[in-house]
Amino acid sequence: MRNKDAQDKLRMVLQEKIAQLTDISLHPKTLVKELQKIMFRDFRVEYNITVDILNEIIRIETLSYDMLYKLMSSIKALCLENYTELDSSDLNEEEYFTEIEMKEFKKPIPKKEQNFNIVIKDGNWHLTDINPYNYITIHTDINEVYRWAKLGLLKFNPETQRDLIVIESNGVPVSQLDVNWRSVGEIQDRMVDGMYFPVQGTININPEINEKTVEIRGKDLIIPEGIQLDLIEGFHNYLAEIRSKIKNGNWNFPCEFRIVFLSTKSANRYIEQMDKKNHFKETQVVRLNVGNPYTYIINHLNTSGDYLLHGTIDDNMYVYLYDLLPEFFNEVVKEKNQKILVSEYLLESLNRIIVKTGRDNTPFSKEEWFCYIYLLKQNRNRKIDIIKIISDESFQTTLNSMVIKDKPVPRNYNDLNKIMKEVGGNV
Repeated sequence: MRNKDAQDKLRMVLQEKIAQLTDISLHPKTLVKELQKIMFRDFRVEYNITVDILNEIIRIETLSYDMLYKLMSSIKALCLENYTELDSSDLNEEEYFTEIEMKEFKKPIPKKEQNFNIVIKDGNWHLTDINPYNYITIHTDINEVYRWAKLGLLKFNPETQRDLIVIESNGVPVSQLDVNWRSVGEIQDRMVDGMYFPVQGTININPEINEKTVEIRGKDLIIPEGIQLDLIEGFHNYLAEIRSKIKNGNWNFPCEFRIVFLSTKSANRYIEQMDKKNHFKETQVVRLNVGNPYTYIINHLNTSGDYLLHGTIDDNMYVYLYDLLPEFFNEVVKEKNQKILVSEYLLESLNRIIVKTGRDNTPFSKEEWFCYIYLLKQNRNRKIDIIKIISDESFQTTLNSMVIKDKPVPRNYNDLNKIMKEVGGNV
């Protein structure tokens, strides 16, 4: 797609349209059937797949670019052909997709990709059958899992998965997965960099809703078409895997799943068990995230003998900086991969501030870290006289009165902007 903003916007727009289409108090029931017909007519998308998307069993958050295009195009056609009352002005394909993508995604789904059994070859699956435990472990790769994802074979079952949250978008209530997108982004970055070890997901084949189950043919494991596969554990990893594959078609990654055969009640007990795991403290999670560029920057400041306040960043301040730094340096660190340059820039600049203020070996407070980091960020955008600013009485008054609990608030930014405008030039 044209960029991440376009992707996020389209997913939200489609969620709005689905919420409107399925609200029978606003629109006739026949619209859903008409959309099913258009999806099949134009793209050979099976009726049951469209129904699962509209019922949010197949989540918009997990759809491939190809399916996003097909869904967007079909809803737009529905608006133009059957129901002009539904606004389609925000379904302009050129806004979201490149010329190459549009040419490719307009093609119908090949028949061989419409319905197929999942085949796990001998040697890539293992049955554990120790009464009362019965489950299968399968090994595959992201190429196969992405093939499943394009047809939404891994489902979201709200009865056995994380709760949905409801937000209002343009006056329309929209249900969304309760996903920590920052976590998904970090997992995705580490996956692509080869710094993330594969984590097992759990697929449930609920005997209460599935008439068929897995089969063994010869030495291969067969998951017949039509079985509902509920992904009940590992959704963040799944989202990161799919989005990494969408971003880089040549990327490969090993994927492992445990297939269980649990009733709704047992599946919820399984999920509860997963939630009872002994989690690391937040400080441990941050320190262990060695692949994250901000971990590198903080470690460099805290351990380098060249930094005049090395060793003064304790666990709580470590977590605070881990959240603070991306607010100001995310573009240059993440997108341009300049963590070393940013680290050296901060070290040298903070040393000048420390010398100028005659500071002894006492740690910076949250308020000081925020003020200095924010000023240094502004200095990268355009040169400002930081020493002049921090020496001014108004800065000292503002700093002394500032109180930051968890993170800076808009008022903190406004106060600094006002000082920069008065003392160090226009903001």
